[in-house]
Amino acid sequence: MIEEPLWVLSCPLCEILKNKATNIKLYWPENPEDICKTEFIIISYPDEKFPLVLFRDHVDSVLEENWGNILYRCRKIFGESIVLKYGNKIAKDHFYCYIKI
Repeated sequence: MIEEPLWVLSCPLCEILKNKATNIKLYWPENPEDICKTEFIIISYPDEKFPLVLFRDHVDSVLEENWGNILYRCRKIFGESIVLKYGNKIAKDHFYCYIKI
């Protein structure tokens, strides 16, 4: 079972996760109520050109096992030819990457 995440005030990515922001398109999980139950979400963020994968915990890298889950889910949603590019300009303490389609 995945524990409840630690929310950090004024962290833009925590705000997305915590508030289930209405100005984003949620690709994964399919149900917004499941955001806190999954290790990562896949969204379109209004200020970004490409969809992104956002890891819910405050870590700046992910384990190989997590990376495999992320890649699998992105390919299932966007196709096999996607490219994942590491990002660090929105928040430095959440792992996230862009999905270039």
